[in-house]
Amino acid sequence: MDKHKGVHTGDTAGGGTGAQAERLQASKLCTVMVAEDHPVNMMLLREILKNMGCRTIEAPDGAVALKMLEAMEELPDILLTDVMMPHLDGITLTKWLRHLPRYDSLPIIIISAFAAQEDIEAAKEAGCTAYLTKPLEVRPFMQLVSRYLNAGASSPGIF
Repeated sequence: MDKHKGVHTGDTAGGGTGAQAERLQASKLCTVMVAEDHPVNMMLLREILKNMGCRTIEAPDGAVALKMLEAMEELPDILLTDVMMPHLDGITLTKWLRHLPRYDSLPIIIISAFAAQEDIEAAKEAGCTAYLTKPLEVRPFMQLVSRYLNAGASSPGIF
C-alpha cells in the first residue's frame, strides 16, 4: 500500500516521457466516470485523464454517479470515486454496484484521504478494485488507470 501513498512528486500529467508512455497505453478512446465532490480534485483528475486520452463523465457525489450509471447504455471503462461525499459515499456506491451483475466487470478505484487499514479493508470488502490515497501521485495513478484500461476488472486488485 505504501507505494501508492505519498507526497506529490511534482509530475504533471502532460509532461515527460512517463506521461507519454501512459498516454500510449491508454490510446483507445476511453471513458472514465469520476465521482468527486471537491472541485480542485475533480479538475486534477480531469486534466490527468484528458492528457491520457480519456474523456471523463463527472458526478459531484455517489448518488448522482449511481443515477448516471443506471441511465447509461454503455458503461464507462473505469469508475473513480472518493469516499467522503454528500448524499452517497464511495464505499456505499461500490456496495450497491457490486450487488448488480451489470457492474461486475467495472473496475472501481477509490481515491481517498483515508489511509487507515480499516478504511482500506472496508473498501476491499465493498468490492472496489483498487485503493489509492490522497495526495495523489500522478505517475502511479496513471499506471493504475492504464492497467485497468488494458486489462479491465480481470486485473488483480491493488491495496
